[in-house]
Order: sequence, then C-alpha cells, then structure tokens
Amino acid sequence: MRFFLFLFGIFLFLNASELETLYKNGKYEKICKNRWKYINKYIKKNEKLVSLVGDACLKKRYIIPALDVSKSLTKTKYGRENATYIATLYLIEKILIQVLKRDISPYKLSLPIIKDNDLGIVFNELSKGNYKWQDKGVMFYKDGIKYEVYLNSLDNIVIIKNGKKEIYW
Repeated sequence: MRFFLFLFGIFLFLNASELETLYKNGKYEKICKNRWKYINKYIKKNEKLVSLVGDACLKKRYIIPALDVSKSLTKTKYGRENATYIATLYLIEKILIQVLKRDISPYKLSLPIIKDNDLGIVFNELSKGNYKWQDKGVMFYKDGIKYEVYLNSLDNIVIIKNGKKEIYW
C-alpha cells in the first residue's frame, strides 16, 4: 500500500505544472517575476493557473504586477472574479495613498468589502472612521491587533501589524 501511495504521489508531482509546483513550494516572487511567461502559456488553456500567478503576486504584496494578470482574466467567471478582486485591491491602494496624503477623507467611501487582505482591512476601518492620526500616518486596532499605516519615501503603503512590517507596491 505504501508503495502504491508513493507511486501515486510521484505521478501527481510529475503531472503538476511547473507553475503549480513553484506555487506549492512558496516561490511566489519567482512566479510573479515570470508572470508574462505563465500568462502567455496558460491564458488560453486554464485561467485557474493564471489566477495562481495573480495570487502569487498578491502574496508578495506586488499589486501593480498583479494587474498584468488581471487584465488577462476575461474568459471565465472564475477569472473575471479574480480580476475584479485584484483591481479592487489596486483601487483601495490608490485611495489609501490619497487618504494618507490627506487629499481626501475616507469617511463613507464604499467599495466591495475585502476581509482576507490587509489593504482591504485597513480601507474598511478607515472608511468607518475607526482610526487615529499619528505623526507618520494612521493607527487603529481591529480584533485586538494593532495596525499602523503610513507611506514610505517612495509613496508605497506600509502596514505594521502587531510589529510585522509589510510594504505594498
């Protein structure tokens, strides 16, 4: 039985695409840097694989490169939903930059609610008015987690979540 499972595992591994293998191994930056290779290879065959490329870029917080992927996702409902998700995160990023530069007020701005990405969480809290201004940006607590949000010198959004720093570009 173990031998059969071993052979079955090898069969699955050998039939997995290079992209799926890289994704399973957490090589998100490599996938995102080679996004056009994967977009061109899979766009006519499998939008789920192309969506993996977009997700890999988002896992590294590379919003702009993820937009390259979203432009390609048009053929299936699944692809269009993923494209809308990526485009919404991009719009949130642009709005947050304006808020942090004090160009606009975040109150009562409405976009689809995104709960599984820190940019979405920040936007939702700011649009509800649940934040305080600090020297560099804003700060708030959500579910006992402290968020600090500001722009770095390149105007990239920086989110410090319980001491862990993430930069979005």
